[in-house]
Amino acid sequence: MIPNKGLIAPSVELNSIQTDRFKTETLSITISIPKERSESLLFGLLLALLKRGTEKFPTIGHINRRLDELYAASASSRLDRFGPAYALGFSAELLDECYTDGAVDIFDGALEVITQMMFHPLTDDKGLFLSHLVESEKEIVCDLIRSSINNPKTYAAIRCREILFEKETNGVTVAESLKRVGEATPESLTDLYRALIERPFFRVFYIGSKSREQVEQKVISRLAPYLSAQPAAKPVPEASPAVSVTCRHVDEKTEAAQGKLVIGLRTGARVSDPDFYATLVFNEIYGGSPVSKLFMNVRERLSLCYYCSASYEIYRGVIFVSCGVDPEKRDEAEGEIFRQLEEIRGGRFTQGEFDAAIKSLVSNYRSLSDMPANVESFYGGRDLFGIDCTIDQCIEGIRSVTREDVIRAAEQIVADTVFFLWGDLAEEDEDDE
Repeated sequence: MIPNKGLIAPSVELNSIQTDRFKTETLSITISIPKERSESLLFGLLLALLKRGTEKFPTIGHINRRLDELYAASASSRLDRFGPAYALGFSAELLDECYTDGAVDIFDGALEVITQMMFHPLTDDKGLFLSHLVESEKEIVCDLIRSSINNPKTYAAIRCREILFEKETNGVTVAESLKRVGEATPESLTDLYRALIERPFFRVFYIGSKSREQVEQKVISRLAPYLSAQPAAKPVPEASPAVSVTCRHVDEKTEAAQGKLVIGLRTGARVSDPDFYATLVFNEIYGGSPVSKLFMNVRERLSLCYYCSASYEIYRGVIFVSCGVDPEKRDEAEGEIFRQLEEIRGGRFTQGEFDAAIKSLVSNYRSLSDMPANVESFYGGRDLFGIDCTIDQCIEGIRSVTREDVIRAAEQIVADTVFFLWGDLAEEDEDDE
């Protein structure tokens, strides 16, 4: 499945895939934000307010009743992050009209609900978000932030990211984000909302049986009132600034028995770079699968940790190794993690490990076509970064990787951040709690 991509208005791009593979249609309308902003942490709060009610559908109950009339269609907010870039808006999943009697225009009805939530939120007589809804959603978001702080594994992952990206993002820590959300007001959130929709660039993504012409006609009809007289150009994410890497070691303590070790490695290879596929295969061999070197050696053979894996952030070019470890074994586990990196640099991985990594990645990318949401995520992120690549081309790129390519990719990797969250409780004390 390959999107038919192009502008249907100066500030509206339509990506459409006509297919009868699914019994449903998937539609999303998002606004592209090309870089990290100081208000980024408020995007989720803003979206939560937008789906609490609209001028035509004043409560969640009214929205749900309208969706039920559309053969139980669903509508949800979305906040997608691709490295430093964001896409925020709404999606709908609806029954393909070929399975109905055609008496209800399900597609246009879903479009109406989405545009109502995007452009007609509930406001007071001053045009501000309703204060009681703001306070309600703030409490929900603050509870989510507190829960991430109180979860050692999640907190360690967040803190390592904060330290590693502190010069490339707005530099707001998870603790500071709690304060900022708490300080948000109807006035500040309304100002943020108005700034986002003042001159937006819309990206519409559709997967279903309708032709591109049918989708275009209905989308333009619904979006026309909200298009700016001065259309915005398609935003392009800014290149990350050059970073001088000196490995930083940061330790903190928490009330837990198990320590959390997170290591940030800069690869120098993002999804748009020549060594991307080699780095993808490297990560699969290193820590991206249940038969990876980290799992089979650090956890299984040496029993140094409770879990150990690596994830590759392809839009940032960073690999994060995450490990749950007894504090007394921290140094030994960290040393073995880096030793396994040296093993790959030295070409000390078997043909079986290499073949298994290729097969696993190919299988993962093939399975993307089974879910419309995964198809959109694949093409949406690449489109945002100006990368013209299909799923099949990605699979061919993976298959073209050689052992020498993997070794070369491993040689480019540099340790940036080592974060360790010490557990200062005895294990039985943690269990008692």
